[in-house]
Amino acid sequence: MTLSPQHQHFDAEIYALNLDSSPERWQQLQQGAERLGIDLRRFPAVLGRTLTPAEKAQHTTHLGYHRPLTDGEVGCYLSHLKCLEHFIAQSNKAFVLIVEDDIQLNTQLLPIAAAAMAQNMAGSEWGLLKLSGTKRNARFCAAITETFAVVEFNSVPATTLAQVWTRAAAQQFIAGYAGCKRPIDVDLRFTWEHQLKIRVVFPPLVAALDIGSTIGGARNRSKHHLKKLRYNFNFLQGRLRCSVQTHGWLATLRGELGW
Repeated sequence: MTLSPQHQHFDAEIYALNLDSSPERWQQLQQGAERLGIDLRRFPAVLGRTLTPAEKAQHTTHLGYHRPLTDGEVGCYLSHLKCLEHFIAQSNKAFVLIVEDDIQLNTQLLPIAAAAMAQNMAGSEWGLLKLSGTKRNARFCAAITETFAVVEFNSVPATTLAQVWTRAAAQQFIAGYAGCKRPIDVDLRFTWEHQLKIRVVFPPLVAALDIGSTIGGARNRSKHHLKKLRYNFNFLQGRLRCSVQTHGWLATLRGELGW
């Protein structure tokens, strides 16, 4: 499949994470991509429940969450990690766009993502750009069009539905991997641990279909309330410390209060 003329300079690989056991999802997604002129490639996702106990233990020895990870959460994390490793090993392109197979594709995806990548090449500072998710109190970073902008939220949205990585950020994330400490959408919120500059397209560029995730699966509720409270406090402390170091006390206070 070739890109339409207006996207010939789209310097990114585009991968969709999809389980071997969900061919109907890939077929539906592929058909939508073809209609929109999107050169979408399938990347086989990891089915967490097929991991042996030893394999799962290998990737969860340094848990940083308030409860044990489910098989699906481990599989989802490894799916994204292995896709990044594949990109670095097999492509020389500057960016990679990774989507999950419950994404709802639309006509704005390629042009807006391409424009954001062009801004990045021109000096816009982000290593990971999320194309979905929202929070309150956004800091404006750069306009993409009259409708869409790149913003920074006080707290990174917990979603991995669609996100663009720069090559350097992908390499950095792979090099720093020390196990699935948390679900990947949660783990990426700990930007100070990964030293990643994460920004978000706002309003959200894409949304999820109402079909649920087969890769990550349902999440367990934590029964360890004290651990969860301690975890939330440590996250807030780290997030505020990172914000103060980046933006200063006054800007951090204004951002938290929505001024």
